[in-house]
Amino acid sequence: MARCVLMVQAEVARQRHLSTLLSQWGYAPVAARSVEDAFAALGHTRFLFSLVDAELDGADGLEFLRRLRIQGGDPGPIIMLSDVATSKRMGEAMALGAEDFLQKPFKANILLLKVRE
Repeated sequence: MARCVLMVQAEVARQRHLSTLLSQWGYAPVAARSVEDAFAALGHTRFLFSLVDAELDGADGLEFLRRLRIQGGDPGPIIMLSDVATSKRMGEAMALGAEDFLQKPFKANILLLKVRE
């Protein structure tokens, strides 16, 4: 059975890096570059967990969380990825359903600890 993980990440280079790491750890990453792409993936896949960047093109990770409450779907536990500027908004993200957050840039071993908790 595939261990699918949703990655909502607009930056292609970061998306590739995350995909490589997750694949090495035995996960099957599903990449989404926007909130719309993420909801399309949620429509046909169940995820173990999701990594959602707080900064997306044309929207933000909080928009994904808001829409998830309305539209539903099973992203599994959500880990928000934020930089220093957006980390101040992580309290709101947690209130909207995010389980955890990780400040960018982060080391691979820190991400591994988060996804294996």
